[in-house]
Order: sequence, then structure tokens, then C-alpha cells
Amino acid sequence: MKIIAIIPCRLKSQRLKNKLLKKINDKPLFLYTYLQTKKCKMIDECYVATDSKLIIEECIKYGIKYFKTSHKHKTGTDRIAECSKKVKADIYVNVQGDEPLISASSISRVVKELINNKKYFASTAFSKIKNKSEIKNKNVVKIIFNRSKEIIYLSRSPIPHNNKVNKYSFYFKHLGLYAFRKEALNIFNNFNMSNLEISESIELLRLIENGINVRVVNVLDHIKSVDTASDFKFIKKLILKNAI
Repeated sequence: MKIIAIIPCRLKSQRLKNKLLKKINDKPLFLYTYLQTKKCKMIDECYVATDSKLIIEECIKYGIKYFKTSHKHKTGTDRIAECSKKVKADIYVNVQGDEPLISASSISRVVKELINNKKYFASTAFSKIKNKSEIKNKNVVKIIFNRSKEIIYLSRSPIPHNNKVNKYSFYFKHLGLYAFRKEALNIFNNFNMSNLEISESIELLRLIENGINVRVVNVLDHIKSVDTASDFKFIKKLILKNAI
């Protein structure tokens, strides 16, 4: 079985301009995501997918395999779908470029979830929200799922609404880590952006709105993605402290 990881990278982030090229120890942010992803022994090959000349220059500098993709893509998964036409694999892992502290074990858990549950075309990760401030934070995508560990819905709003179960411990956040079979990418690519996807700005809703069940797995060691300047400051401090 061939498993490849593709890290979609774009520079048009609205909340933190050119965040993937922001430097820590004179290295671009996305490089840390790449190096963390490479630590996963289940991954056979790792690529960056981008339409940015600046990111391509950094890939060449650090010897990273890359795909130059269309500038028309609206989401990272659209980039992965394009790449899947250029390289054959059984499973394509989408690791968001702003996840510099993603762990090898998290990637393995999401991949194994798809391998062990063959009726599903896609799997993704979540973790429990431990900080109350994240519940109303629109940068944190909340997720709810059924007893079969299938996603019911994702939202930037607090879901479930008016939760009264054990304060806020019932809330979960979605993480920027997905695994797809080729069939899922074909389905994703064949549909236009869905109404829910546009409303929430969450690409995985395209599959869900079109009737594709997505399996979820609990990841316990997730720290934080980089969405804002304060996130970057926090991550930079951790990386410098731990000499990652």
C-alpha cells in the first residue's frame, strides 16, 4: 500500500499575511510542518503543493519535492485532488501547512483509521477543547459526530448550541489533518463548492453535504495551528524553547 502526504501551501491567508513564509530560526513555517510529517513512518513520500513561486523557491532551497498547482483552487483539498492525478497512491494525506507541530502519531492514527475501516473514503482528526475561549473563536472549527464516529457537522460557531453538559468539556475541535482514498478526491473534485462549505469556509463539508461519510479519530497530542499573529508567537516560542 502506498501512502503519500501532500502539504497544500498558499500565501493568500486572510488572517495572517504570508504566514507560511514567516521565519522561525530563519526557516519558513511550512518547513516545520514538512519535517514533522516526514517523521511519520507510514508515509512513503511527502510533497508540498503550491501555486506560489516564493514557496517553490523555498522547496528547492531545502530539497523538498513539490507540485506546482493551479492558482484557481479555493481549498487545500482541491490542490490535493489535482496532485492525485499526477502521482498514484492508495491513500493521500492532507496535512495543512500551518500545522508546524503536527505529530507523527497523529498522522498515523488518521491513516490507520482509514485502513481499518475500508467502507470509508475519508478520515480526519479531532481533539477535545480544553480552553473555554476556543469555543467562540471563529478560527477554531468545532465538530460533532455520531456514535459510529462519522461527522454530523462542522462549524466555526459553537456547536452544540447552549451546551449544559459538564461545562464546556463536551466541545471538540477539528484539526487540519485528513486522509483520502482516490475515490473521495474524485468526488470532491467533481462537485462545486457546496452552500454549507461556502457559508462556514470549511472544505470537508463538500463531502458531507454530498452524502459522503467521513470517519473521525481522536488525537490527544495536538497543540495548535497557526491562524493569527498570536498563534505564531505562541508556536515560535515553543519551537525555540524545544529546539525543534
